[in-house]
Amino acid sequence: MTVSLSCKFIAFAPALMAVLFSVAGARADEDFCGRPRGEPDAMMAEISKAAGVKEAFRGPDYVAYQDEASQAMFTFTLPAQGQAHPAAVCRKPVRDGEDMKLQMVIVCKGEGDACQRLESDFKMLNAQMEAEIRNHGAQANDKK
Repeated sequence: MTVSLSCKFIAFAPALMAVLFSVAGARADEDFCGRPRGEPDAMMAEISKAAGVKEAFRGPDYVAYQDEASQAMFTFTLPAQGQAHPAAVCRKPVRDGEDMKLQMVIVCKGEGDACQRLESDFKMLNAQMEAEIRNHGAQANDKK
């Protein structure tokens, strides 16, 4: 079974990146985007009920929550996802010189190969989202 992100999640990605890149900075000592690292299901239960956190996406394989204060996005696999479940991915914008990058941490308790595919899928999604942001930034500069 391959790990794939739904088209709806990828379609949501440019809007997510616009929000994520609107905030700068992250502390190097944060373990899971500012929250304690733990078992994916326990982290989902805690994060989903935390103040200032709202559900940003829900599909058959994944659910994502956004922390409004830190702009961190927490994505959790659901049982239907398959071999990488249970897994949690946090992504948070950080400033790298003049650029904004995504800091990403993955906790995957599923099968090894499936966890590697999950990481690869999220890296690819991050690259697509960063390219979309660069394209929007270039278009905005062209209009000036």
